[in-house]
Amino acid sequence: MASEPTTVPVHDASQLEAVVQAYVTKGWHLTFRGLGVAVLLRTRSFRGDQVVAVTLPGAPWRLSDDGQWWWDEPTQSWKGCGVEIPPGVLRSGDGGYWWDGYRWRAAPEVDVDSL
Repeated sequence: MASEPTTVPVHDASQLEAVVQAYVTKGWHLTFRGLGVAVLLRTRSFRGDQVVAVTLPGAPWRLSDDGQWWWDEPTQSWKGCGVEIPPGVLRSGDGGYWWDGYRWRAAPEVDVDSL
């Protein structure tokens, strides 16, 4: 089971890339790369997995504490995860799921990006 993610803020895109590469060099696996965010995982057998989210200030979206909402920085508003998918997220090959940085979620029936 993965622990709560640790957030590592960075100042710019080059620092984000450098931090990601440093984690990868230490054996971490890059599991998600989006606009202004990278999520890495380190699997440990007895103490549980570790998760790190490397983020730029003002990244286009982040999840609420309860995981039901995402923050849309450009519009300065919370949007429902079951209604609208954040921009730049990883999607499954069939488009039925999206990766929120922690787990796969079912895509809403009507995604506003497709309208």
